[in-house]
Amino acid sequence: MSSDTTEFAPSDKSSSDDLDKLVAIAFGDMNAANEDLRQGDTPYRRRALVRASVIYIEAVTVLLRQTVCRTFANDHCQKSYSEEERKLLEDQKALGRIHRDVADRFRFCLEMSAKPFHKATLIQPGVEPGWKSFKTLIQVRR
Repeated sequence: MSSDTTEFAPSDKSSSDDLDKLVAIAFGDMNAANEDLRQGDTPYRRRALVRASVIYIEAVTVLLRQTVCRTFANDHCQKSYSEEERKLLEDQKALGRIHRDVADRFRFCLEMSAKPFHKATLIQPGVEPGWKSFKTLIQVRR
């Protein structure tokens, strides 16, 4: 991926099975890069792990976004979202313009996936110590 606004983006019409396969492939690539790094720590292997990790995060973000969009058919779920939130979720280009950073898109989609269940997001930027590491990973990728 060459820019932070580019998503791991299968068609919005991709089936859930297709997306699950893409996420599984990205997860496998991330694990393989991690294993390579364990075999010997080199700058190349570190960069490979960072790239594979960000691609996996992008894949999960797309899966979350499309899963939320599929819940719009349910009236209860649809009422959980504002008009602006629904538009952002349905239009990945608009989402990329508003949430330019991969980490911010991930957090937004995670928050939206919890919304119909009246659950707070698990990620609290500034409070959650792992969030700083997560954002650093994204910065290193650039």
